[in-house]
This record gives sequence, structure tokens and C-alpha cells, in this order.
Amino acid sequence: IDRLQPLTRRVDPDVVRVIMQAVREKQRISVCYRSFSNPDGAERLIAPHTLVSAAGRWHVRAFCEKGRKFKDFMLHRFGDRQRPAGNGKPGT
Repeated sequence: IDRLQPLTRRVDPDVVRVIMQAVREKQRISVCYRSFSNPDGAERLIAPHTLVSAAGRWHVRAFCEKGRKFKDFMLHRFGDRQRPAGNGKPGT
């Protein structure tokens, strides 16, 4: 039986840098997030909490202002337009 290598997705180091800075400084960030329903991406305002690696994929656990709840976002789905959106508690 052949072994399959786990899938890995390329993650832009700049995305990780912006997310880590937002976690450290407790900032929200505005991101372009692509999904199957919106492959071109949509703007989201998130407050990152934790980076997680699971099953060969990197995720960020963040409060999503649009959904008004915590969600997991896969880092390889972030576009190239992330920027700080200021301090403040999620939901404010």
C-alpha cells in the first residue's frame, strides 16, 4: 500500500505576520477572505485570537464581526489585502 502525503497549502508569510501582530496587539484586522461561495473574496473584519495547525492546514481562530461569533479561518484563503482596523473589543 502506498502512503499518501498530507496536503499542505502555501501560506503567505505576510498574512502570518499581520495576524501575529494583531494577536499580540489585540487589534482587529480587515481581510479579504476567499471561500467556495465567494472565490473572488469578500472583506471581513476579524479579531484574531490564536493560530492553529491541524491536518496540514493553518487556521486562525478569530471573532468575525460579520457573523458576530468566533470562527476558524484557513490562512491559505486570505487574499493580499489585510490591514489593521484598530483596537477595540470584538463586537464593538
